[in-house]
Amino acid sequence: MKQKETCFEYRKFSEKEIALYEAVNALLRRGEVISDLRVADIAQQAGIGKGTVYEYVSSKEELIAKAFLYHLEQELEQLRAGLASEKGFKEQCEAVFGCIYRDFSSGMNMLQLFLASNLSQQLLQTMERHRDSFDAAVDELFALLDQMLDQGVKEGVLEAGHPSQYRQFVLTSICSGLLSRLCGRRSTECEQEMAYQMLVNALGKHKEQ
Repeated sequence: MKQKETCFEYRKFSEKEIALYEAVNALLRRGEVISDLRVADIAQQAGIGKGTVYEYVSSKEELIAKAFLYHLEQELEQLRAGLASEKGFKEQCEAVFGCIYRDFSSGMNMLQLFLASNLSQQLLQTMERHRDSFDAAVDELFALLDQMLDQGVKEGVLEAGHPSQYRQFVLTSICSGLLSRLCGRRSTECEQEMAYQMLVNALGKHKEQ
């Protein structure tokens, strides 16, 4: 069986690499601004020497970019596991919405981080160099969501024949709306049920009146 491709083209990380990536993410969860992060602070959070950082990356910007990719890979792994453990379409939707809620609650929502921070030109350029990896993460995300939507079609909940891009646009729009509602600290169960109903109304089978 072919090994699954990931953001990092599938390889194992050393303990120190993981510690560095998780240190970046821990600092951001704590409320640190991306532009204010320092290599010394990241190394201290990771419990390793500052000089050791440069054995794995060439700059602070590369470390942050790779920490983002690591976080995305962890989120994708959770989503893969969540979808695999749920057979029904509605339950799979709840798994997706649950991932959004956990991401939001952790303080590591990527969209919020980018909107709340002034990313340096150096970091933007570094992320551009890793564009293929970021694109691979997005491609896998959409592949997982397509599998979930196909399950809805199999169950007769969703209408067959909608173009893939249209289905993805509908679902991601609903997820974005769910995220904005969560920012208002509303009931997550109520919001997730509303998101599910919106998805079914947009892509579902409609009975003739």
